[in-house]
Amino acid sequence: MNCQRREIMAEVKILFEGYSKEENGKVRANCTITLIKSEKNVLVDTGVPGDAEKIIAKLKEEGLTHEDIDIVVYTHGHPDHIGNVGMFPSAKIISFGDVNYRDEFEFFEYNYKINDEIEVIKTPGHTAYDISVIVKILEGIVVVSGDCFENENDNEETELSKPWSHDWESHLKSRKKILELADYIVPGHGKMFKVNK
Repeated sequence: MNCQRREIMAEVKILFEGYSKEENGKVRANCTITLIKSEKNVLVDTGVPGDAEKIIAKLKEEGLTHEDIDIVVYTHGHPDHIGNVGMFPSAKIISFGDVNYRDEFEFFEYNYKINDEIEVIKTPGHTAYDISVIVKILEGIVVVSGDCFENENDNEETELSKPWSHDWESHLKSRKKILELADYIVPGHGKMFKVNK
C-alpha cells in the first residue's frame, strides 16, 4: 500500500490591504482583497466598484488573468466587498450558504469544503450573512475573516467592529470560533496579523 502524504500547496497572497477611516464626516473604506493559490485559484472579496483594472494588474503580477480565477468568495454583501464580482463570469461564486455557477446553485448549512486546504464557514455577526475562509498553509491556518475583524487592532478590548455589527453577540461568537482556529487572520480592512495564542 503506497500512502504518500500530500504536500500543502496553498498560498495566501494579499492583493490589496483594505482600509477604513473617517474623513470630513464620512467613512472611506475598501476591503482587503485576498488571492488563495491552490489546486483552485480563489479570490476572496472584490473591492469597491471601479477596482477592476487594479485587480487585473495585481493578478498579472501573480501570473494570472481574471479568467484564471476558479472561485470568488464574498464574505458578505456590502458594496466594498462585492463591487467587482461580475468581472469573473467563469468562476463559481460562494456566498452565505450557497455556491453559484451561472444558473446552477448548491447549498450548504454550516461549511463548504473547496478542497483539502480550503474551507468556507459561516461567521455571522457583522451582518446576518457573513462567511470566512479557512486556509491550510505550511505555516499554519489562515482565516480570511471579512469584517468579523476590522483590522489588526480590532479585539474585544477595542471593539472597533462594534458600531458596524448587526448582532454583537453573534459577532463575538464568530470571533471566538475564528480565534480558536487561526494562526493568522486576514481582516476585512487591514493587513494579515498573527494570532496570539
